[in-house]
Amino acid sequence: MEQAIDDGEGGLSEHVGQPLDRGHQGVFDGAFPTLDADDVGHPVENRREIARVVGGIANESGNFSAEDSALPLPLTLDEARRYANRAITEAQRVGAPTGVAIVDELGRLIQVDRMDNSPLVSCDMAEAKAMTALKFRRPTTTLTEEFRGNSARMRAIEKLVGFTLLAMGGGVPIEKDGRLVGAIGVSGSGGGPHRDEANRINDNDIARAALEGVKAMPRRTTIEVAGLSHRTPIPLGARVGNIVHSSPIYGRDLEKNTLPEDPDEQAACMMRNVKKFMEAAGGTTDDILHIQLYLKDFSKRDSVDKAWVELFPDEDNRPSRHAVSEPEIRGGGAIFAVEILAVLP
Repeated sequence: MEQAIDDGEGGLSEHVGQPLDRGHQGVFDGAFPTLDADDVGHPVENRREIARVVGGIANESGNFSAEDSALPLPLTLDEARRYANRAITEAQRVGAPTGVAIVDELGRLIQVDRMDNSPLVSCDMAEAKAMTALKFRRPTTTLTEEFRGNSARMRAIEKLVGFTLLAMGGGVPIEKDGRLVGAIGVSGSGGGPHRDEANRINDNDIARAALEGVKAMPRRTTIEVAGLSHRTPIPLGARVGNIVHSSPIYGRDLEKNTLPEDPDEQAACMMRNVKKFMEAAGGTTDDILHIQLYLKDFSKRDSVDKAWVELFPDEDNRPSRHAVSEPEIRGGGAIFAVEILAVLP
């Protein structure tokens, strides 16, 4: 196998049997592993050797260790969704249905979306662009001229690295704290109703707009529901990543804009407001992990229990709950309040 891995100048063969720096794991740097006739028939060993040499993710025996599997994810699902959502928002703004794909630092697909009326092949092309940008560590627009008129070279590289190269605009690497953590690919905007060629928005513009949009987003975002906002400068809730926490939520009847005096009605309204809060946060009541319940009068807890069972009828699928007495609940006649802790998918 040692003779089978060469970059034409011996640049990679000296690393055989030695894990490479993790900063280069899974990223094309100009050197390609090749397989000779002696390697055919040993696919498992081939995969282990290539993983060790190119990926640096296997130990010296060719096995994957528990330490490697415990490494933190450099690009999370929540982050991938934010990039994809930003790209879709930009595509909708310019009226160009597209496909969007996000891959991690090893080229594994994390998120893929195909907008309504976008070409059926848009997602496949978007993923290929993302992979190309990742492996070459640069936007795919820079590769267009390099491979123009040299399709034989591109096909040769594809055969060696095992994925489809697409040297067309729309693939851009994603970096975090100066480290390459993935890439975004966009495809299909050519079918959009552009005003004229000079003002045409292309796949690359959409991909870059997604990157810049996510960078500009605050790490923490606030959550509000009309009619439930606090009078003080405190949001109804906040979200960081996929974690959601609320301020106190009361049993205000949003249709009548009143706080019912009847305990049963107030408790029912409070649970309905919990549902509305979770919808505003981008989730559902199934995402709630814990509810902190405050009662001005503990003897009224049965009213909350009735509304609780209506909101969470499945006894095997309910969040945890803790109830405490709070005689000084604020809220203009409120006798109950809840705070929510939720984890979105």
